[in-house]
Amino acid sequence: MSVLHTMRKRTGDVTATFQDALDRLIQEPQLDLYPLLFRCDSS
Repeated sequence: MSVLHTMRKRTGDVTATFQDALDRLIQEPQLDLYPLLFRCDSS
């Protein structure tokens, strides 16, 4: 649950973020999931 709460705070749309991360992981299995799930907006 804490992963979902953190994703909600950082991205807003948990479902879309999780789907995008899984889609990228299918294309490139060696990718690290952390930056895909917990994107930081540096702006």
